[in-house]
Parts: sequence; C-alpha cells; structure tokens
Amino acid sequence: KAEKRAEHNAIERARREGLNSRFQQLAHLLPNLHNDTRPSKGTIIERTLAFVKEALQKEEKYRYEIKELRHTNRQLLKQL
Repeated sequence: KAEKRAEHNAIERARREGLNSRFQQLAHLLPNLHNDTRPSKGTIIERTLAFVKEALQKEEKYRYEIKELRHTNRQLLKQL
C-alpha cells in the first residue's frame, strides 16, 4: 500500500510540475507579463484572457477595415 501511495504521489507531482511548466511557458508568451518574475496562476490566466480578448477585438476591427478598403477599391475601379 505504501508503494502504491508513493507511486501515486510521484504521478501527481509530475502532473503538477507539468502544469506549472505550461503556466510559465504561457506567461513568457504574454507581452504584458514579461517583466513579472513569478506571476501567480490566477494572474497568468487573467492576463491571458485579456490578451486573447484584445486580439479578437483587433481581428474584428481589421476584418472590418479590410471590408471597407475592398469596397473603396471596387468604387475606385468603377471610376476608371
């Protein structure tokens, strides 16, 4: 039984270390967390959500701009 518990503890420790490693990788990818030496998991998730939300808003804005530019381009081509 002690061996089983030790094995389970080792597996759980490896799982936690893997998660912590992924959290740190995510933190390093975020421009707004570059200067934090050891942000909390909550901070990492919070900033990730903000980053993704901002990226989606920018994407929507750029898609709209492209649509408008294509429309303008068509109008200009008609004038030729």
